[in-house]
Amino acid sequence: MQRRGFLAELATTMHELEKDKDSLAANPENLKVIFEEMVEMCLWGNATDLSMLTHLSHEQIQHLQSVGRDAQAARAEFILRDDQEKVWDHLKSFAGKTDSRIDFVLDNGGFELFTDFVFADFLVTYTPYASKVVFHPKLIPWFVSDVTPPDFRSTTKSLLSPSFFPQEATPEGAPATDSSEESRAHLYKMVKRWESYIDSGVFALSVPIDSPLGASDKKANFWTTPYPYWNMKELAPELHKSLSDSSLVIFKGDLNFRKLTGDVQWPTSTPFETAIGPLAGSFPILSLRTNKADVIVAIDDEVAEKLESSGEKWRYNGKYAVVLFQPRSE
Repeated sequence: MQRRGFLAELATTMHELEKDKDSLAANPENLKVIFEEMVEMCLWGNATDLSMLTHLSHEQIQHLQSVGRDAQAARAEFILRDDQEKVWDHLKSFAGKTDSRIDFVLDNGGFELFTDFVFADFLVTYTPYASKVVFHPKLIPWFVSDVTPPDFRSTTKSLLSPSFFPQEATPEGAPATDSSEESRAHLYKMVKRWESYIDSGVFALSVPIDSPLGASDKKANFWTTPYPYWNMKELAPELHKSLSDSSLVIFKGDLNFRKLTGDVQWPTSTPFETAIGPLAGSFPILSLRTNKADVIVAIDDEVAEKLESSGEKWRYNGKYAVVLFQPRSE
């Protein structure tokens, strides 16, 4: 129920943005504050996938996922490399364009997919920088909680189901003034907007939306092969060409990060551009990754040395993260 409450809070936040839509569009600095919240929501949303439930306490997860400027500042020490400023500058370059497309290479379903939808909604509804979002699922659950087409299809239906937010009992004769009623209304309105975006193509899946588990598609098969993303152009030319048309490709989570970097135990100070090899410059890349494996790059030596000397399992305990951006080659 606490997680459902957080979903409702996010829906109310998006509802409040509607009132400020015009002023936000007129003031990019205010819009930037919301953008940073959205990035960090998606970043730390990844900390709650099934693999992390045994490592982080409920209190630690709540701390990472709390919102607001104070919360951003408190979390800053846990983002070991933060390229949000570069990403924001890149997005602003698409103001006024009608064909800017953002791609999400998805990771986990459930709560994390919900945050991906919210971020995508923010980009196309409240900013002038994106006109379409394409979501890239896996055709089989490579890991148990990976997003597949059936997961994508069922998300909006589940959120709109009356059983998702069961009616809370009230004392006999008491007026139905529970704020949860308002939250349910905000959630309903937001998710209905997502459905309209799916119907109109503003939100699109990279494969047919009715694809069953185990289907084959040239734009998705590569995600569940053993090859690093270095080999995308050679082994999945249709996928590579499609992403090359994107304004920004957001790779979610740890597995995507490991495949971007070849799952190589690079020296920690290795530049992200070096680690992603031949993919560098092909299209704009944003990696949102909470650390859950030994592989890590783009970290200053002194930061890495301090963390190593602390004895903390910082490389894979899900407490630390990176926000890494690599632009398209000119």
